[in-house]
Amino acid sequence: MGSRMFRCALLAMAAVLSPFRVGAASAQVSLHQGFEVANLTEFQSFWAHFRQAVMNDDIAAIEALTVFPLKTKGQLDDDPVKAIGKRAFAPLLRSHLKEDPNMRGFSGNTLDFLRANPVFPRIDVDGSGDQNVGNLVFRRQTNGWKLSMIYRADD
Repeated sequence: MGSRMFRCALLAMAAVLSPFRVGAASAQVSLHQGFEVANLTEFQSFWAHFRQAVMNDDIAAIEALTVFPLKTKGQLDDDPVKAIGKRAFAPLLRSHLKEDPNMRGFSGNTLDFLRANPVFPRIDVDGSGDQNVGNLVFRRQTNGWKLSMIYRADD
């Protein structure tokens, strides 16, 4: 009999508290969606500049949209992270643009992917603040989005 009363008390408490939990979840979703919309707009602007700089092979403009030292890493979990300075950046980028972009359903290289996507349709910022576009990783800095890492097939 005591366990039945205890279960009833738990159910009553859950019924009373459930609107608060749902309200908190809704507020959390709203904040998350607002964050995504704001970042999507900002990322779209960055993407257009980054893409155009790559299309024009404007290394100086791409460097301005990149964090240095740029991190590179192989695609395996235990591959070491390497730091690349501006002097090694242009050859590394040109080589990377010829690689598979690691975008499901896309056949072609990373440069082909950039050509085919003048607008990037979504933002999937993870908990670290990163936006992954295939093997390219972008991070929102205090002064806007920047290329922060490249996953390399041959690292």
